[in-house]
Amino acid sequence: MFNNKGFTFLEIIITLVIIGIISAITIPAVSAVIEKKELQVTAKSMVSLFRYAQEEAVSAEAQAIITFCKDTPDYYAIEIKREDIILEQKLQKFSKGIELFRTDFPRNSFIFDESGAPSEGGQVIIGILGNESMKSNIHVSSGSGRVYIEEGY
Repeated sequence: MFNNKGFTFLEIIITLVIIGIISAITIPAVSAVIEKKELQVTAKSMVSLFRYAQEEAVSAEAQAIITFCKDTPDYYAIEIKREDIILEQKLQKFSKGIELFRTDFPRNSFIFDESGAPSEGGQVIIGILGNESMKSNIHVSSGSGRVYIEEGY
């Protein structure tokens, strides 16, 4: 008498097929969640950037200018300057897979004056590269300079 205490080849194949089907269903859903989380992190980072620029404008008694580059939609720059003297300048890159969709600031630049007041309000729309439906809208209020996020509008 033989005592077979193992799996048959057919049982192993069926198990692998089931694992493959489950993976095919869940991997796209997981990658969409990761992309959405990356977009949320980038939008929060943009809000922090606007607040930093506003604080720097007040503390340095200078203009803070945030410029979004339309030619290279994955970069943006921040510049702190008093009169024509540049006190600080940074070029930053959006997170991988995130790009600028559009902005309604004049010349794609947003300015805080020496008192921290915005030159005008507006919005920046960022999103997932190649996915127009997944985006975040960063608003800047014209009167107060309040910055907030509206996602997936």
